[in-house]
Amino acid sequence: MREPRRTPGVVVMTAAGLLALLAPTLSSAPVRASTSRASMSARAEGRSAWSGVYTAAQAARGEEAFRACTYCHGRDLKGGDDPPGPALRGEIFLMRWRERSVGDLYVRIAETMPKNNPGGLTLQGYADVMSYLLQANGLPAGMSELPADPEALGQIGLAPATGAR
Repeated sequence: MREPRRTPGVVVMTAAGLLALLAPTLSSAPVRASTSRASMSARAEGRSAWSGVYTAAQAARGEEAFRACTYCHGRDLKGGDDPPGPALRGEIFLMRWRERSVGDLYVRIAETMPKNNPGGLTLQGYADVMSYLLQANGLPAGMSELPADPEALGQIGLAPATGAR
């Protein structure tokens, strides 16, 4: 087994320690993904992200905020090699998240990104970045901004509205 790469000055902490550190910066209510069967069925009855759940202006703000993410995820959002970062655009990304909600992706990003400062954006900043990711993946803009509320975002599915799976 390969030894993990060590970076001077980087402190490794447990998930519990990280969550305790992030909780005050994210909001007064913790950001968490709903994974119960009830939330999954509610998601199925909710909206699709393909129905226009963000505005073009919000995606533009998200693109600006995303510039700090290009080091790992690439300018084209296709991922990086050194340091490695997963692709956030394209068929593989869409297939990976199609059974999940926008809220699931939002929580994942808000709790873990940016890598050097997880939780470093405002909740609205994370919603703006989410809007940019949706736009970059070809999902249409709409008339209302994507909310910075994980519960509301949990009701928006990433699968196409046609129900094709």
